[in-house]
Amino acid sequence: MKSKMVFISIIFLVLAVSAVSAVGITDYNAPIGFEREPVSFTHDDFEMEMNSYSAFVDYDDYFEKNDDREVKIINGTYAEYTDSLKDKVGALELIKVDGDVYIVDCSFDNPDKSKTDDCLKYIEEFNEVNKFKPIKIDKSS
Repeated sequence: MKSKMVFISIIFLVLAVSAVSAVGITDYNAPIGFEREPVSFTHDDFEMEMNSYSAFVDYDDYFEKNDDREVKIINGTYAEYTDSLKDKVGALELIKVDGDVYIVDCSFDNPDKSKTDDCLKYIEEFNEVNKFKPIKIDKSS
């Protein structure tokens, strides 16, 4: 009887450890009503992706202006952008999960600048659903 209890306890311990270790960045949820794919969340013409960046990768390019891309930093934690080359508008944020920095990129395949407000709203909903808090974007606009 005692050996059965030890065996059952070991099985529960293994299952509990595997469940905890299985949580990764793709295990987070899009706002209610959006379908979840491995690291991309889509609904109609809206798309949100999570891109991982290590300390060795420079993600500043996402926040830099150039001839084809306008970027505006908002409150130091969000960025709106329009990309005329790709005919996209969107919003960005940086989040930290388990010590890794991720860019959350929400975009519409549409050059209408008014859609950036929708992207900001979706990113905020995404943060609320997953209890994320954006980190400061260390880049001047």
